[in-house]
Amino acid sequence: MGMKYIAVDCGKADTKVCLKHEDGSVTKRIVPTTLAEASGMEDLQRETEKGILEVVFEDKAYVIGAPSNDMIRDNSKKNMIHKVLTLSMIAEAVPDGSYVRAAIGCPLQCYASKSERKEYLDYILPAGKAEIELNGKKRRFIVDRRVVFAEAYGPLLLFPERFVNRTVGVIDIGGFNVNGCYFLNGRLISEANITNQMGKYKLMSSLMRPLNRLSPTADFHIYEIEEALRLGYVINAEEVSRKILEEEKRKHLDQIVEACRKAGWNLDFCDLIFCGGTSPLLEKQIKERFPRAFIPEESNFINASGYLKILMKVAG
Repeated sequence: MGMKYIAVDCGKADTKVCLKHEDGSVTKRIVPTTLAEASGMEDLQRETEKGILEVVFEDKAYVIGAPSNDMIRDNSKKNMIHKVLTLSMIAEAVPDGSYVRAAIGCPLQCYASKSERKEYLDYILPAGKAEIELNGKKRRFIVDRRVVFAEAYGPLLLFPERFVNRTVGVIDIGGFNVNGCYFLNGRLISEANITNQMGKYKLMSSLMRPLNRLSPTADFHIYEIEEALRLGYVINAEEVSRKILEEEKRKHLDQIVEACRKAGWNLDFCDLIFCGGTSPLLEKQIKERFPRAFIPEESNFINASGYLKILMKVAG
């Protein structure tokens, strides 16, 4: 059994996984970053039939990956949710008993300190043998080597040529957070980092009131607003709802841009890379405001893909 190489980007809203196979291909998987205590075997069976995992870790039973409107509020990410999600995704992806070399991401403010970075890595993904139960089966793997990277570093790791002799701002718009990094010739200007809660869920929250004004009986749920964002309109109110969505997305981008300006970004004289799962939803507004901005394909996997690329270089 050969060494397995895997990258896990455990975000506030979704967890992204990239697994490298021996033939060079990469399998990608995304699940909601949710963790709920198991409430009975009948519920567990129903959930696992949907592809959601039943997990037993340290004698506690959980269901992970179930859609949820509850978001993680702890920006440190050093919590049980991320630990269990990371271990579960690795255990699910590799054969039982595998030796694993893994890369994970950590918050910008944590990554800046070597001691905090190490403490975070040791908590989320300890070296050595790991055991966890998935859907009634015990799974084991051995963490042979670990690497940790900062959030929003994916574009730098994947496209280093874009950073040579350039000033580059990376804006990673996720489900909950926005992380921003400002680079000068590939060197991070750490005092210009930004982290705020201007992700997709903030945008959906801002859409609630104007969409509920479409009619006296309108009562939109958050999952309906998410679908409206995907489609670009609300069914049976296409024209007026499209205008509402476009305007709210424009306002939302304006707030993100203003946060970057306040952090000292010279936005009119730098290159911009937008990534994260929410950036494609704002592509029209981004291109109107910044015509030269780069939005990579599979933007939601940009960090996990970058982590995996460098993992293969340093540990492959």
